[in-house]
Amino acid sequence: NWLDEFRRFAPDLKVHVHHGPDRTFGEIDKNDVLLTTYGTARSDQNKINKLHPELSTYELMSTDFAKVIAREGGSYGDIVGYRYKRNEEGQKLVDKNGLPILESTIDTENPLGNYLPDWTSSMVHSFRVKDFFLSFQLDFRKGGDIYMGSLSRGDNYGTSRASLRGREEWYAGNGGIVAEGINPDGEVNTLAVNPQEYFSRIAKAGEEYVYDGTNLRLRELTVGYNMPRRILDKTPFSDIRISLWGRNLWMIYSHIPGYDPESSFSTGNGEGIELSSFPSTRSFGINVKFSF
Repeated sequence: NWLDEFRRFAPDLKVHVHHGPDRTFGEIDKNDVLLTTYGTARSDQNKINKLHPELSTYELMSTDFAKVIAREGGSYGDIVGYRYKRNEEGQKLVDKNGLPILESTIDTENPLGNYLPDWTSSMVHSFRVKDFFLSFQLDFRKGGDIYMGSLSRGDNYGTSRASLRGREEWYAGNGGIVAEGINPDGEVNTLAVNPQEYFSRIAKAGEEYVYDGTNLRLRELTVGYNMPRRILDKTPFSDIRISLWGRNLWMIYSHIPGYDPESSFSTGNGEGIELSSFPSTRSFGINVKFSF
């Protein structure tokens, strides 16, 4: 296998690999250099078989335009909301004024998404060269949808970056926003509308603001120094370690513009709904450890 091949390639290195139900651990050790890595991965699947006889669906969390529900035959964490009205070919429909048409009710049988991720994983890598050490943690989340209420409100109030589209042209009298879709005459829409009216309309479409929560982030980074033995021999301490650390340092990849995919209205049944969340915090610190 690959481990045997690696050992033949570098026979003077000590290589250890351990496997568990959700963790893999590896270690390479040579003289004053130590490389260690371990990771965890998790995936959950579920199906709701039955609710109370008097219930067909149960709301776990709701906003004006999107909800998290439990329904028989569905999955825990299903997100439903108002959709665009479409023709048989799946094309969006617009009204005579050039604005998108929304369905009048929420279809609870066809979710817009589900907030539970397909799987999550975390990898921690550590390096030690003599008395210096460095470690960092990467967290990855695949899938898991989230309704971004803040983006909906920002578009509705005209405070989001997206809501700037077409504004200058409209007030200059030479444009606006042409909504994608088919007009009542069965033709492709070409009518430009006031951006304020357009964004006020689409802000009510839950479908518009459900985003894929896939992301990769640098969760934590630590660099430090272990005081060498020749110095400790002159002190009452057996070990002194000094380190600098930072957490939530870098969102490497995300589908959601300007917001943390881990933002949500609550950590309970409200996961999957984001609404007026505070920005994520980045923290730094210094740690000094004395051992006797």
